Amino acid sequence: MKLLKPLFAFIFLIASNLVFIERVLDMVSRQRWVSLIIYLGIWGICVTSFALTLFHENKVIQVFGGMIMAISTAFGMSYLNIGGHFLNYMDMELLWISRGHAMKALLFYIDHLYFPVLIALIGFISGFLPGHIEIRKKGLKLLANLMILIPFPLLAGLTFVKAGYGTVGMPQQYSAVSTFLLLQGYERVSEGMVEAKRPIRLKPTEEAWSKNILFIVDESIRHDYLDINEDKKITPFLKSIEDQLVNFGKASSSNNCSGYSNAVLRMGGIRGKLSKIGSNPFIWSYAKEAGYTTWYLDAQLKHGELQNFMTEEELQSIDHFVQLDKVEEAYLDQSMISEISKILNNGKKNFIYFNKRGAHFPYTESYVTEKAPFLPQMEKGDVLGDSKEKLVNSYKNAIWWNTDEFFKILFKIDLSESFVFYTSDHGQNLMDRGIQTHCNTEEPHHTEGMVPIFLIPNEKRKNEITKWTKTNFNKTNHFQIFPTILFTMGYSPLEVIKEYGEGLNQRPTSPQEFSAGPVLPKFGKGVDWNTINP
Repeated sequence: MKLLKPLFAFIFLIASNLVFIERVLDMVSRQRWVSLIIYLGIWGICVTSFALTLFHENKVIQVFGGMIMAISTAFGMSYLNIGGHFLNYMDMELLWISRGHAMKALLFYIDHLYFPVLIALIGFISGFLPGHIEIRKKGLKLLANLMILIPFPLLAGLTFVKAGYGTVGMPQQYSAVSTFLLLQGYERVSEGMVEAKRPIRLKPTEEAWSKNILFIVDESIRHDYLDINEDKKITPFLKSIEDQLVNFGKASSSNNCSGYSNAVLRMGGIRGKLSKIGSNPFIWSYAKEAGYTTWYLDAQLKHGELQNFMTEEELQSIDHFVQLDKVEEAYLDQSMISEISKILNNGKKNFIYFNKRGAHFPYTESYVTEKAPFLPQMEKGDVLGDSKEKLVNSYKNAIWWNTDEFFKILFKIDLSESFVFYTSDHGQNLMDRGIQTHCNTEEPHHTEGMVPIFLIPNEKRKNEITKWTKTNFNKTNHFQIFPTILFTMGYSPLEVIKEYGEGLNQRPTSPQEFSAGPVLPKFGKGVDWNTINP
């Protein structure tokens, strides 16, 4: 029985850090002796802290310390299994802002969590098992207590110095928690995505292009899975109404993660000046100045939960906020059409920002599986990564149901007094590189930034806007949407372009690239741009 605690502790430490030997051998082979000494020194401090925690004479410290290390281990190992690299600061920031979708992510990747959770559970149990080291001298006891805490600021500091990547190869027992602590501290002293908003500097000077503006931001839709771009027989209805759309083809998203791309779409980020985005006015302010009633429709979350950097303060600036708390996941997008119909017929000028569910993970919850046209599809219990065919088919089914069938129903309502903008927040990596579908911060696959952009204009503007595609087809990006929406509201295109850069009416001067990771500079680093045209 006396050996059970050290045995569990040993398994907990070794099974979660198998990369240690590999890292040591790599540094030896490259004769990086200084790096090796520093690496071994940090490891020595962490292992000492590890032992002093689990064998502390105070049982509360054993149990609480074991719990913290277990959480860190489960988190770090799980991300390594899914993302294919050690959790870094940028990953932690993306996970934190997307925490509203935590349960859905767990369900989607659950088969890759079993082993990390098992190892973490062993570590947690070791905190409860009997056994301790008694230290009698007060000086040594104080030092031992300090040693328990040292790994957290040590690894947080290392991560800061190494621009977000300090925990690579470090003990999982401390890596995730130390990165999280750095995130919470650094975010409070650095410029945020939402800062005090400057007043709008533009005034509408022209007649609005349409009584209603509907801005549809779909979820996880790649441009090449819409038949208007590549004929895969997934969206036949969209193909049938192609002549009613103004299609810009393949576009690049502003980011490969929902939070940042939606923030850019709501705040009008300029590609070369993203560090200023926090103080940009929201799209709602421009809409209200132009006389529009503002609506935010969210088909992804329920019960008033917010996402994508939206704060309560921003929410208060929106006239109406709609979520469908009692509707099943697969019917959220289509059910929202009845809400859209009511809004378009309320006799007012309306600006609607619709955050669709689209092909949100898990894909199988985004459509009615019994009606799925593409088989075989993923079933409950399937391991993500075992079959690319099933993954792609489930993705196709989600797009067929939530995009093609959605537009089939949407076109049954009167859109004659409406101007519709459509895009997706980002694309998808369908096992083209690893199993993480998007939000990769290290070597993201180019498909993560590939999105569609098309407009459904009123007849008065259609011919003019169609001409834009002659020079801009397959060349546009997210950053051009915000200025174009302002054109539609009646703001002068010349003034808007001075403020926010090119609209969809101009050929973009920048390449089609998307950012990966935070769009605000961190640790003195610039934004990481990745091309969608490899």
